[in-house]
Order: sequence, then C-alpha cells, then structure tokens
Amino acid sequence: MKNNGFSILELMITLLVTAVVVGLLSSNISGLKKLASLFNEQALFREQYLIFLLKFEEDYQSAETHEGVSTSNLDDLSFMFDLNRDEDFDDPGEKVSYRWNESRNRIDRKSGSGSYQAFLDGINSFSWKPSSGTPVCHQMIIKSIYNDSGYKIDFCRKPSE
Repeated sequence: MKNNGFSILELMITLLVTAVVVGLLSSNISGLKKLASLFNEQALFREQYLIFLLKFEEDYQSAETHEGVSTSNLDDLSFMFDLNRDEDFDDPGEKVSYRWNESRNRIDRKSGSGSYQAFLDGINSFSWKPSSGTPVCHQMIIKSIYNDSGYKIDFCRKPSE
C-alpha cells in the first residue's frame, strides 16, 4: 500500500510560499490603511468646508452694512445683525464673529456673547480682503493642509441704501 500524503518537503515549501504572500499582503495593507485614512480626512474636510461656506455666506448676506462690520482684521471678522429692529446691535445673538486660529490650523466661530468654537479644521492659511466696491465684494482664500493651491471664493452683495 502506498501512502498518498504530502512529503515534509512539500509542506515546508507550501508554508514558505504562504509566509511570503502573507508578508507582502500585510505590508501593503498598512499602506492601504494609511491611504484610506488620508482619503477619509480629505472627504471630511471637504464636507466641513462646504458647511462652513454655506454658513459664512448666510452670515455675510444677512449682515447689516455699517461700521461694525470688520472685514480687515482676521483676528475678528464680525458681522452685525439688528434682529429685533431696535437700531442697536447690542442684543444677544446680533453679532457673529469668525477668526483664523493660526496656532490650531482652524477657523473658529462665535455667536453673540458666547465663546469661539472650532468651525473648520485643517487650515494652513486664511485671507479675507475687499475685491470691489460696487457691488461690495470680498475675496476669501483658504489653503488647507490637503490643498496648497487653495480655495478662492468671492462674496458679493449690493451696498445698503
């Protein structure tokens, strides 16, 4: 009777080939995990960026036009609203401020007399400057940690009468 099993040499070669394949796959898997993590971070940034733009545009368009609106100081870019139409801007919630927090690479936002809260993370640089007088336009340039060329957007509205 002949034994039809595998020889020790055949088993060792099979184990060696399996070990090499597993080693190659495991090194590629860690690289793929890093790539997937970076992709997820970029997708999250894009989502947060779009939410930021929508809220910023809403604040920009609905703000009252008066001397209280600061458009030159990136430490405190404020929009004032007269929500109850009492001709002052001292009531709670009638001021929204944005600032670029350079030390934490983010844009913060605060409403009323509250404190600043993180609103958009992953920012390398932020600029805000007037780009035209009529209509009143400002240009925002945001450079993220994911895109060095930056995102440019113009915000425009008709001057108040």
